[in-house]
Amino acid sequence: MAGVGDEARSRPAMLLRAQVALASGDPAAIRHSTEVLQTWVSEHKLDALSWQSLSHCAEAQGQPLRALRAAAEAQAAIGNIQGAMDRLRAGQQMARRGAVGNDFIEASVIDSRWRELQAQRRELMAGQRSSRGSSGPDDERP
Repeated sequence: MAGVGDEARSRPAMLLRAQVALASGDPAAIRHSTEVLQTWVSEHKLDALSWQSLSHCAEAQGQPLRALRAAAEAQAAIGNIQGAMDRLRAGQQMARRGAVGNDFIEASVIDSRWRELQAQRRELMAGQRSSRGSSGPDDERP
């Protein structure tokens, strides 16, 4: 029998298995796909489609914080920092309301990741301001 790592080597097969698991509603298959996808995205952080599939699997398992974080990572992977931050903020609010039980670890990961993305957004904005405010070597006249 193939292990979690073996299945994650074939991305198309992994994504197809997740779709089939979600369509069938089989809890064991969804749980297995979640494990495989989690392993995959830990090694392929910019794979937006895999993050999105993980989000759907987590949602199907009744793990809303995990689903929101995975959806946020999918947005971050495509460069939508604000969209990622919005999803993480929704996760923070959900955790503060206590609507997700005692998922303290996931809530902590969400807080940490939100701060990382906030810092990344600030750096991007600062870079844009500085590039608009100064002339580069190509702008100089002889």
